[in-house]
Amino acid sequence: MNNPFIRTEALTKTYRTGLSENTIINHLNLSVNTGEFAVIMGNSGSGKSTLLYLLSGLDTPGSGKIWIDDIPVHGKSEKALAIMRRKMIGFVFQDNNLVHTLTIRENILVAGYLLPGNRKLVNEYAATLMMELGIGHLANRFPTQVSGGELQRAAIARAMINRPLVLMADEPTGNLNSDASGKVLECFSALNRSGQTIVMVTHDLKSACHGNRVLFLKDGKLSDEDSYTVSHAHPDMETQLFNWLKQRGW
Repeated sequence: MNNPFIRTEALTKTYRTGLSENTIINHLNLSVNTGEFAVIMGNSGSGKSTLLYLLSGLDTPGSGKIWIDDIPVHGKSEKALAIMRRKMIGFVFQDNNLVHTLTIRENILVAGYLLPGNRKLVNEYAATLMMELGIGHLANRFPTQVSGGELQRAAIARAMINRPLVLMADEPTGNLNSDASGKVLECFSALNRSGQTIVMVTHDLKSACHGNRVLFLKDGKLSDEDSYTVSHAHPDMETQLFNWLKQRGW
C-alpha cells in the first residue's frame, strides 16, 4: 500500500512564554492523499494555521515527523526548507503579500524566476495561469489598482507558477466579500479538479464545502472521528457539515 502524499507522525509544537509552555500541536497524526482537497477547521486557537505552517516548512516542529511525497520536511536546515518550498509547495496567505511596487505579472514571475529554467516558458505559463484565473487583463496593473479578490487570484497564480506538488492556503478568503470569496474558491476547486493536491485552513463553512474532506482540529489533535468526507452530491451538504462540526464543539 502506498503512503499518503502528506503524512505526519506524532507532530508536536510547543511555544514557551516566560516560564509557561503552550502546546499548540499535540502528537498529531495526519494523512492527505494525492489529489485531495483537504480542509482544516477548528475553533480559534486550535492550531489550524500553526499546523499548515509546519506542513509547509514555514515553521519547525518541536518533535515529530512530516513527509511530503515521502520526502522528510522535518530535520532540514532553513536553506534546505526554502529550496523545498520553491520546488514542491505553493502557499497562499490570507494577506496576499504581493509586492506593491511590482505589477501583477511581475509578482507572479518573480516567484517563477527563483528556480533555474527557461524564463520564456515561465513567462508563458504565467500568462496561462492569469488567463485561467480570470486576471489576464490585469497583468500590467499594480496591486493597489485591483480588487481584493483579484489580488488573491494573483496570489494563487504566484503560488502555482512553479507547478507545486501541493498548494496550501491559510484563510484565503478571510478578508474578502462573498462574491470575491466565491470566485477565489472556484479557482481552488478548478485546480483540484485538474489534479492539484490542496490543503486549506478556514473557519468559514461555505469555504469548507469546496473541499473533499474536512479535518476538525481540537486542542492540537486529530482523531479518526474528526474526518468528514464532503458529499457534493448531497442537496444540503452545508447543513450536513454544519451539524457534524457542531457535534465536535465548533
